[in-house]
Amino acid sequence: MLYNAPTGSTDPNAPYVGKNLAAGKQGSRIPPAAIEMTQREIVNALIEAGLSPTNDDPRQLLKAIRSGQLSTFLTSGTANDLIVTPITPHTSVYRGLSFRLFPTLQNTGDCTITTNGITKPFVRRDGTPLAPGDLLPNVPVDACFDGTAYRLLGFALSEVSKNVAAGAVTVWVRTDGNDNNDGGANLPGRAFKTITAAYTKAVLAYGIAQPVTIQLGVPGIYAGMDRGFRTAGDLTVLGDETNKASFVIQDGGNASFGHRTSGSGTLTFRGLTLQCAGGAKHTFGAGSSMYVLFYNVIFTALSLATGFHIIANDGAIVGVGDGCVFSGSMGGLWQANGGVIAATGPGLTLSGAQSYSVAAAYARSAGRIYVSPGINFAGSATGKRWIAINQGLIDTNGQGQTIIPGTTDGSASAGGLLV
Repeated sequence: MLYNAPTGSTDPNAPYVGKNLAAGKQGSRIPPAAIEMTQREIVNALIEAGLSPTNDDPRQLLKAIRSGQLSTFLTSGTANDLIVTPITPHTSVYRGLSFRLFPTLQNTGDCTITTNGITKPFVRRDGTPLAPGDLLPNVPVDACFDGTAYRLLGFALSEVSKNVAAGAVTVWVRTDGNDNNDGGANLPGRAFKTITAAYTKAVLAYGIAQPVTIQLGVPGIYAGMDRGFRTAGDLTVLGDETNKASFVIQDGGNASFGHRTSGSGTLTFRGLTLQCAGGAKHTFGAGSSMYVLFYNVIFTALSLATGFHIIANDGAIVGVGDGCVFSGSMGGLWQANGGVIAATGPGLTLSGAQSYSVAAAYARSAGRIYVSPGINFAGSATGKRWIAINQGLIDTNGQGQTIIPGTTDGSASAGGLLV
């Protein structure tokens, strides 16, 4: 609305003056637009807020402002492409434009907001994409345009820790599940489809206060974690201890590791198979002071590999427990590169004809490999048994180097040692 100056004024910003007959001053003449346009502006605001204009209530403009309806919208469109349609159209969007939205559908991934044909991304407050399930039907969210995208004001649902009862939490994953589910039961309509979704949407949401188990619900091949497992708490990935060959986690796709982890917590794998695509890759790598335990786990290379089945870096501690199986020719079984690997067994299996291009056990850079008393390897392999260099230590607990698989004696250099 323009300012409508008094009729006859040459100054578009001329003020209005009152009539003063004693002083011989003629009062300002009011142009029709000054009255009409002011009323129309107010009436339009009332209608936009859902009110019916009436002369019986002199507080309607105040009610319209307080109602929040001038910037609150029930969205239309699809689950990920939200449409906002004000009665008065926006011909442009500007920094600071804000909406309170009531989504009609649960989002399944990245989102946009379209206002009168103008489409912009809808992201978290830190600029990252919304995660599936961050928007729920009829749950209000506030968004503000930053000049490039609409940002969520406040935390997304996937960023908020859940308040749950003390004790262990189980999150279910099935090959026939859906990553838009909540992971609360071993049912196709409740379980996640991927371990990645279970980890990012559920495990992180619970925080580190209580142990969390990712339970694979049915036999099958599960996609691996492309970014690896990271935890500061107690996390278990569980298949079936009596049928570990049928619960397979594929190579995660990293250039160096089929599977990997970092953090400061404890990660346990039980009753499953970890695949490695082969090449110059390690099947599993642990770093950053992680504590990793394996029980009844099959480590398998799908093609000839020059890496190791397990590598412990930078203070990581890895325990290889009973029932573990190693399959496929590799550079070797274990490499302790500044970390610790403890083969506790007692029963470990070498499956198929295996050969090691480096050594079965390789300790370097003050890394430590411990072979517990009474350990038993079923099967055999060709190649060097061990290498210890740069203060690396291989401790056989007095059982000698022949307890380590291979056909060739090992070697030590640069302060390395076998005892």
